[in-house]
Amino acid sequence: AFQQNIPVKKADEPFDYPTGILFMKKAINTTLLSQIRNISKRTYEHPLFKNTFFNCNKDIDSRRRGSDLAFPCYRSDGSLGGINIRYFNQHRSKCASMFMVNSEHDHSIWHSNIPDNIDKVFIGESEFDCMAHFELTQNPNTLYISHQGNLMPGQVETIMTLLKENVGKFSPDFKMLLGADNDSRGSHYDLLLICGAAATKDKSNAKCFVSEIPSKKEGYKAHVVSVRPDLYESFKKVCLNSPKSDNMQVITDDEHCSVIVSRPRDDKFADDALTSMIINSELVRNIVKAKSMTKDWNDDLKLLKSINSKISGMKLDKEMSYEFFRERFSDLLLQTKAVRHIADVVMLVQNQLSDKKNEELPVNKDEKNNDRRMRL
Repeated sequence: AFQQNIPVKKADEPFDYPTGILFMKKAINTTLLSQIRNISKRTYEHPLFKNTFFNCNKDIDSRRRGSDLAFPCYRSDGSLGGINIRYFNQHRSKCASMFMVNSEHDHSIWHSNIPDNIDKVFIGESEFDCMAHFELTQNPNTLYISHQGNLMPGQVETIMTLLKENVGKFSPDFKMLLGADNDSRGSHYDLLLICGAAATKDKSNAKCFVSEIPSKKEGYKAHVVSVRPDLYESFKKVCLNSPKSDNMQVITDDEHCSVIVSRPRDDKFADDALTSMIINSELVRNIVKAKSMTKDWNDDLKLLKSINSKISGMKLDKEMSYEFFRERFSDLLLQTKAVRHIADVVMLVQNQLSDKKNEELPVNKDEKNNDRRMRL
């Protein structure tokens, strides 16, 4: 049923207006984006994201609701590999996702429309994180990629293939942003992507390989970073001089040009330390960790909008920029816990807030009423 009803995406062609009966021609119900994920209309209607998601056709699949969103995922050759469906789980009161039957999750990725000039490539866990990052940073020359969590080696290959195909569009200051969730699993995904960027088809010429090995200690995990001989000494020096957690062990093996890193399974600082070791050495270039301040980028967006909503209610005609939010996040968190009211915290920093900008699209009443009728 998946192969019969889903249109096949041809290479180098956008996935516009599919004729498959399982999807509506375009996303007319954006409740999941606007009301639950707090993503603005200006963002999800931006050319980067236009026609990269659709509504499920509830008349064909009775299990689906009209607000469910379908995100097409593509293989390395550009063909359609699967459909990721995002929906609101009413029993758990949270968003959830599922793949359609026969979807090749382990080899398929979702990505935004590819800009003509690429300054940055942002790789996140969910499509919502990608849209939230764009809304917070506003860089239209960014290619957004989502692996939907649980990153697999096949997806890493697909990501690297997509980047190689578009390398001619990279600017001189190109950066790859690792934007996975701010937790231990996110650090593991960063590690997989770093290894994918350092690898080559010829294994003997690859800069480094990272593989997980059984740890002698219970509750610990260990990775072996095998480095090309001409780069080993510099990498070894970085490893020995880098900050480490108390429970983190770094063992060098000069004979095999490798470094063994052992650490507790849930030690996020140790995971970040390992990725920083590789980034700070000569093994990879143009890779930057782009971590959110909260759990993920969408949570950052929702928290910032909540703060600005309070500011708007206080009639200050000011707003908090995301740069200020990141810069003062720790202080704001401590102040909020101390005074317990966000309005009091706003008063403490009101002189450092930016003038309010009205960047929302003008409201078309006829269009708004028409959208409401279609949703009903």
